[in-house]
Amino acid sequence: RSANSALYGVDAIGGVVNIITRTGRGLAKPEYEASFEGGSFNSFREGLATRGAVGAFDYAVSASQFNAAYPRDNNLYRSSNIRSSFGYEVSDQLYFDLKASYLQTDGGSPGALPGTAVDHLKRETVNVSPGATLKVSDLWETRLYYTFENQFQPSLDGFPFFGTVNRLNVASHMVDWQNNLQLHEKWKLTAGVLWQDQNVSRTTTSLFGGGINARLQDLGGYAQSQWSPLDRLTVINALRFDAYSDYQSATTWRQGVS
Repeated sequence: RSANSALYGVDAIGGVVNIITRTGRGLAKPEYEASFEGGSFNSFREGLATRGAVGAFDYAVSASQFNAAYPRDNNLYRSSNIRSSFGYEVSDQLYFDLKASYLQTDGGSPGALPGTAVDHLKRETVNVSPGATLKVSDLWETRLYYTFENQFQPSLDGFPFFGTVNRLNVASHMVDWQNNLQLHEKWKLTAGVLWQDQNVSRTTTSLFGGGINARLQDLGGYAQSQWSPLDRLTVINALRFDAYSDYQSATTWRQGVS
């Protein structure tokens, strides 16, 4: 909770949700999982997953789909996704991993205005992220990873023959070098450098135009000190600097006691 932009960037202005992807690392034997759910509005969800390890190689793959037919015209919905995580432990100090995912949603958009009987929204998201983690010493762990994400979103608004078709494409490249130093059992330091490149394009068949073609780059550095002088007392000091291609540079800081 609370602002964490000094460590995580501008998107963390209101807080952070930390999601840890399941892996098969360290499993003695493979695990398998199947699930089925059903409910109101003809909703149904099914999922399959497996994970395990073969020697120094580990894997985790899952797939699921959700379908529903809600009680309004043009209100069908479908969501499908595949997620995977692969890793290779070169040694006790060096570990390589690759995470990838694909998500597709497709649904009608009901509304009160004429023409909404055909309004439609579809979204596809692809994410690929290779990385490497090196344990330099018992006190220092460093991690370097690259992330590519592409979002494609076509939509139809309005009447069948006079409607507007919008196509939005967002491509993002990010490189993050993170370092965690356990300077003392009660003092942890996190520092790193991040580079991000985002390209946004939007085309439309609207008679009023509205196309977009924009690009934004960001190079930033961050550092945070987390000190716990007492079991129930934590002091946090964080500082971040970002240099943007299209905006003024920004310095973000956070001082907190809990």
